[in-house]
Amino acid sequence: MLAAVLLAVPVRPDLEVAVPPGSPLTWTRSFPAITPLPGPAFPDRRPPKEAEQGPPRTEATARPGSENAARATTGLGLLRITTWDLTSEVRWVSRATQGLGWRHQGPMAGDGLYWVSLTPLLRLMLHRALVSETEVLAHMLEIGDPVRRVLDSARTEPSLRGPADELAERLGVERTLVDPPETSAQSRQEMLLRFAREELLRFHPYDPEGAFGRRLFLFGDELERHVAGLTRSGETRVARNATAALGRYATASAGRELIRLASQTDDDVVFVRALAALPSISRTVARTPEASGTIDWTPLEQLLAVEEDQVRVAALVSTLSRAGVDGIVPRLLELGHVGLAKRDGDVLDGVMAALGRYAHKEHHAEVLGFVEEVDKRIRKNQRAFRPDRPEPSSQPDFKDSPEARAQVLLHRAIVLRTRLDPLDEELAAELLALRDTVGGTEFAWQRRESYTNATIRGVMPPVRFQYIETLPFVGDEGFEALRDILLEVGADPMMRAAAVAELPYAERTQFALEALESWIPGTGLRAFALELLFLDRDPDGVEVAHRLLDDLALSGITLSPEARNVYALALRLLVERELAEASSLVPLLNIVAAGATPGTLTDRIREMAAQLVQEAVVTKKKAVVQASLDRLLDLSIEHSVNPRLTPETRERHEERIHGQLDGLGRASDEAYRELVAEAILESVLGHPVGPGGAPTPLLATVPLEEEILLAVGRVGGAAAAKGLIRLLDDAENPHRGAIALALGMTGERSAAEPLARLLLDGDPFVRLCAYEGLRYVTGEDHFADWIGGSSRERALSAERYFRWAAQHD
Repeated sequence: MLAAVLLAVPVRPDLEVAVPPGSPLTWTRSFPAITPLPGPAFPDRRPPKEAEQGPPRTEATARPGSENAARATTGLGLLRITTWDLTSEVRWVSRATQGLGWRHQGPMAGDGLYWVSLTPLLRLMLHRALVSETEVLAHMLEIGDPVRRVLDSARTEPSLRGPADELAERLGVERTLVDPPETSAQSRQEMLLRFAREELLRFHPYDPEGAFGRRLFLFGDELERHVAGLTRSGETRVARNATAALGRYATASAGRELIRLASQTDDDVVFVRALAALPSISRTVARTPEASGTIDWTPLEQLLAVEEDQVRVAALVSTLSRAGVDGIVPRLLELGHVGLAKRDGDVLDGVMAALGRYAHKEHHAEVLGFVEEVDKRIRKNQRAFRPDRPEPSSQPDFKDSPEARAQVLLHRAIVLRTRLDPLDEELAAELLALRDTVGGTEFAWQRRESYTNATIRGVMPPVRFQYIETLPFVGDEGFEALRDILLEVGADPMMRAAAVAELPYAERTQFALEALESWIPGTGLRAFALELLFLDRDPDGVEVAHRLLDDLALSGITLSPEARNVYALALRLLVERELAEASSLVPLLNIVAAGATPGTLTDRIREMAAQLVQEAVVTKKKAVVQASLDRLLDLSIEHSVNPRLTPETRERHEERIHGQLDGLGRASDEAYRELVAEAILESVLGHPVGPGGAPTPLLATVPLEEEILLAVGRVGGAAAAKGLIRLLDDAENPHRGAIALALGMTGERSAAEPLARLLLDGDPFVRLCAYEGLRYVTGEDHFADWIGGSSRERALSAERYFRWAAQHD
């Protein structure tokens, strides 16, 4: 009986860290990110005839870019580690994780930043033919200083010693200035500048579980100029983090400052971070050029013409081509010919990917000649383009073919040739055939991927986004291929999102509505579908967003990051379009009022497993036991706690758990019941459970409560103010600063006295938010350094606001 229980524990998966689609330079685009509230924090509530009239806004229709359209909110989506006991497979990883606590089972809560820094190196080790080393280095430089934590252990792996040494040199020595002055700030702007600096140091920008910018971005574009100023700081981490933060402001002014930074800095982290944000900013600015201004790319074009550092060249090529700067095509061809002569697969891959982003009306003949020469040379000797790197000491169970890098380049060539000559039927047939097989060879990435990807399995992972974007070029068969990708439930969500973006308007609208109604947990497609409806200006999008808010008002506070992300997006989209209504927003304050965070997800699953065992012993009723098991599996699938527990594999897990329960009887002793419960827990989680229980699996931070508060504040009105004031009665609510800011946003006079009381609060951030709210409500600025000033100074200024509140009661 004991043997049956133990044998039912999940089998260890093979060694694998799957390669995400696209370029390493775009991998961070899939990370969850907190972004600023668009526009000013405090709305202009004057009548339209008195309000200042800005330039007219362009109501352009656009779709999201294909690459990484669906952001990941789970460990699997972010990292794609399919070997949960990775540290027992790769010895240097085991050494690296020592001292981090209980870590032998791979990425868990609190480790997100560590594993985000580590997995690019693991891919470089396991799949050196599928990823560009220069682009992996650029990706890790964008992550920045946290990468230092993995370098010492990575150096003990011979195949990674060179990249680790180069990263250490490029990261340099961190410069830290003396502590900021202890004297009080002399002006509001000086106080805000100090606040911005402190917030930039609170979290790392690419920590999926952190909260980088969570408080900073509550103030909308109010602090953008301070963030821009701090990119010039002499403190390494401040300047680097300010660059990352500035990249999240979707404004032309941020874009221009980032171009200045990239063209002048000698800090590789600042350089890559500045470039990484520019394509997204340029797309946003292009949709509203009259309101936002324009971006001049000349400094970066000039830099690319003379830059020789390969990592910097790769980042420049990626950024300028994604932004559609067509003036760089001659330079791309020059770089490509050099890469071809040297058989440098990294250079060729980056150049061909960049050339695939243009229509090539002006340089059609030159580009076609180049790609045909690449195709000819590669087919002549595929192994000649294999990366010249040391063999790793740890190998995946299914190794990549020696021709894998050449296959990546050949796929690039087919994609590019199809774009250059879409009417060539032989090319179209060759493009469509890529989905199924590649020369009859089965590669490792086809065997051990984190998603099924059956409809696109023949296309090399780095080429998949561009492949999908090229399918419409071949007409009806291409669109049919897009539908196949879209309808494959087990496919990579990013691939499905990319396929949707390429479909005709009516089809993508239909899919978006269906995805919002019947969604598969863990895919991220629901948020993508909602954003797509709004970008297409589809009226159904507004209706769906309102319905989502109704659902949220009835939900509990225990929501998966994915669900929180959908609700937060619905709120923001409605508020940005000025379509939100107080009647649907004020009830959402109950979500904020709940305040306390529930216990860890693993603890809840453990409790449910124990309850399932208890019911199997006590009731012996199949319906009761099945209902309990259904609840356990529903929760686990919704939160994506186990990459191998999906709706498609659910039945298999049910059978395993029923087998574990079969040996239980009413006479089973307590020790045996605990053993069965632990076995069930391991079946659900997909890995062994350590002493005291495993931490919660890596889950992204989504600030839904702040979005609710800001939405309520922006809509305003007496009911909104009353609800927000009521929230302030709970001194333990962790969102009191945001509550104060939202209360000020309402502009209601009734907000003055509660906000004035908060000026005496013990939390500096709460005091700052109360002051900013009072400036807006009263129209008066009684400055004190509400963060670091003396209590006497603050009391004198607070008294003035109390008097105003009394006079206007």
